[in-house]
Amino acid sequence: MTKEFAIPVSDRARKLLADSYVIDCRDPTFLMYSFTKDPNVNYWDNIARSGLNAICVDPNWVDAGLRDTAADLADWYARIREHDCVLVESVEDIKRAKAEGKVGFIFAPQSPDAMEDNAGFIEVLYKMGLRIMQFAYQRRNYLAEGVGEPTNCGLSTLGRKALKEMNRVGMLVDLAHATEQTMWDVLELSQDPVINSHSCCRALCKHRRNVEDELIKAQAAKGGVFCLSAYADFLQEGGGKVGVHMDTWARHMEHLLNLVGPDHVGIGFDVGEERNAAEVQILHAGTTNTGTGPKYRYVRELVSRASYPLVVEKLIELGLSDEDISKVIGGNLMRIFEQVWK
Repeated sequence: MTKEFAIPVSDRARKLLADSYVIDCRDPTFLMYSFTKDPNVNYWDNIARSGLNAICVDPNWVDAGLRDTAADLADWYARIREHDCVLVESVEDIKRAKAEGKVGFIFAPQSPDAMEDNAGFIEVLYKMGLRIMQFAYQRRNYLAEGVGEPTNCGLSTLGRKALKEMNRVGMLVDLAHATEQTMWDVLELSQDPVINSHSCCRALCKHRRNVEDELIKAQAAKGGVFCLSAYADFLQEGGGKVGVHMDTWARHMEHLLNLVGPDHVGIGFDVGEERNAAEVQILHAGTTNTGTGPKYRYVRELVSRASYPLVVEKLIELGLSDEDISKVIGGNLMRIFEQVWK
């Protein structure tokens, strides 16, 4: 159940959090759970004090096939029951979570490996609870190519079939970690709007994971939502070595708002809470071209979701209206969920 905020919160921010749907579009805290079995005991109190109504989580490890994903999902079903949370399979579930003072979890894997080489498994995964899926995580797979590869390839024949099937069943496409050509292919072929769940602006930081303005604008033109990450290396070149603060994050937010307007921007923290040494080793050894673990992974003020109200305070400081703040912190994602999920 939700609790009082862990940090001081202004009256205006408090009201915005109470009156809005508040969604974090990327939470990798349990990404390595199948290896470490770390229960992250502080996490549950942090999210209860965050003001968040729904969180998009990694339900499995990025290389997990269908069987291993089923085992990971069984752990998640139990976790949700144990902590009196809500499994989100529809927009109504998010509304119910907010009404009941609970947190809803949206299953959103960062790779398509769970479908293996069978597009027919997409419907199976949807019925198991998955509602969002990336086309790639750093490396090349059956469907597409990730930004960790030295080339810039797009969707394969199977990738095009999978996209069509995702559109049919109502699974939302996430462009994060994909190559530019994969993004362009999806934007050309998808019948539905798409999201980028956790990236930043390449115009401000040249990291390979960041996205050029023209792609961000094309995604918005299709009705999509671009969610801003709090990952230090995406916000500032060398940010993982020296650390970054909220003002650097705010520069990217201002750039997005000026580029595509408040109807197409969201929040995707990408903060794995209390990352331990074993998780860092697994993550950086097991994925393509992610380098070594940075000294400072995230915006210094945002290492816990208990600090989420600082995002609202910063949006107030930037001069946004209450209506636009409500859109950015969750309203835009609610709109696209309503459009795509079936």
